[in-house]
Amino acid sequence: GSEPFAQMMRDRGFTDWHIVEEQRYPDPDFTTVGYPNPESPAAFRLSEELGRQVGAELLMATDPDSDRFAIEIRNDEGEYVWLNGNQTGYLLVNYIHTYQQAPLRSDIVEEIRSNILQNFSDCSYELDKFLRSLPFSYDYLRKLFKKEMGVTPHQFLSDKRLDTAAEYLASSFHDPGNIADVARQCGFNEPLYFSRMFKKKYGTAPSFYRSDRQQNIKRLDADQVRIEEA
Repeated sequence: GSEPFAQMMRDRGFTDWHIVEEQRYPDPDFTTVGYPNPESPAAFRLSEELGRQVGAELLMATDPDSDRFAIEIRNDEGEYVWLNGNQTGYLLVNYIHTYQQAPLRSDIVEEIRSNILQNFSDCSYELDKFLRSLPFSYDYLRKLFKKEMGVTPHQFLSDKRLDTAAEYLASSFHDPGNIADVARQCGFNEPLYFSRMFKKKYGTAPSFYRSDRQQNIKRLDADQVRIEEA
């Protein structure tokens, strides 16, 4: 497993790492570990010795074909603590969850995103005019925004307007008025264009969407009353 491990470290930009020389190459008799399972704490004996010599904070072990993996971390007392599969899995899932919850965005993409969120409900908002006012080429900004956000700035604007309209139509606490009023409150000048775009995204006309959602709310309210009476 030393070759794929070394390639992985190089690909990720790490430079300060070490491999136990006695375990660098395949050993069919597994003379340094006794049992070929990196998930056994005994497999870390030599890596712990090397780790203390070089001051390593993290030890990693694989089997020869790298389909098994285990780690040890150094605690505050300088001792290495072996982690079982559940603990390692938790660290991986927690990292993924944290990264997904707080995706990294460049300053310019965040500026575009914030500007859209501040102005999407304004029918006179001109996204193109704002993009062209920035000190970057128009095409570069569109490509960069899509790379980081998954959609173009214009699609992000359209989705925000339509999603907000859907929330208004489905809400029992917000009376936005007729469909034309909903369209204007969400940044659409033309009610017919709004209706076409809404149906394209949600599969039904705004009026039917509102009717269906309001009926669902009434049924839920009626069910709640029956439950309370019972």
